[in-house]
Amino acid sequence: MIATAGVSLIVKSIASFFDPSDLTHLDIGLGIVAVSGIINFDMGFFIQKVGKKHHSLTLIADGQHLKTDAYSSVGVIIGLVVIMLTGWQVLDSIIAIIFGVFIGYTGIKLIRKSIAGIMDEADETLIVEIIELLNEHPKENWIDIYNLRVVQYGSIIHIDCHTTLPWYFQLEAAHNEIEEIAAIINEKYGRQVEFFIHGDPCIPQSCKICQISDCKVRQEAFGEKMIWDLANVRRNQKHLPAGKY
Repeated sequence: MIATAGVSLIVKSIASFFDPSDLTHLDIGLGIVAVSGIINFDMGFFIQKVGKKHHSLTLIADGQHLKTDAYSSVGVIIGLVVIMLTGWQVLDSIIAIIFGVFIGYTGIKLIRKSIAGIMDEADETLIVEIIELLNEHPKENWIDIYNLRVVQYGSIIHIDCHTTLPWYFQLEAAHNEIEEIAAIINEKYGRQVEFFIHGDPCIPQSCKICQISDCKVRQEAFGEKMIWDLANVRRNQKHLPAGKY
């Protein structure tokens, strides 16, 4: 609907070049546009905030629609003031076309995000947020995390990844470590998150990044702390340094 409104505005503005009309009562128009712009922005900001809190793309889109109207109002006010001062009424159509393009672009971005959810496309923004969260709350038993995928279905986040843990951990200990990863992420988002975390045993090469100080089966000295980033958590390969594929 937002994209269609933008296209319609562009078409109508182009048509006005060939069939111009005189603008009247600009002073009254300025007042009406200013008041409606303020109301639209406040409503849009509130609705979008609620939408982000509940992760509702519908509410976010509705809020963005209202805020887009408010932005358009600013442009209209500027255009009307310029027209009043200069008498160049052709500016009305030019400004309308500019804001039509802006509105259409906003609508296309929302469509793109909606299709991404339907097509199970990984949400890169969420992946970055989760990487930062894991780097802020590292545990020495989490030797590595890789092959991370995050997909959002409406208000639900689906996460699957591989986690490298000490090979000598019994099933209960490994399960507790994986549950701790889930708990940290759940605390951040406060909503339903689906987890599919595969536990991998460490290998001799893991010793270089393993921070377990009292490990009795260490085969190599500790080399450097593993810092997860967008490159190394998405690869299907263990223990790749930050910034490399």
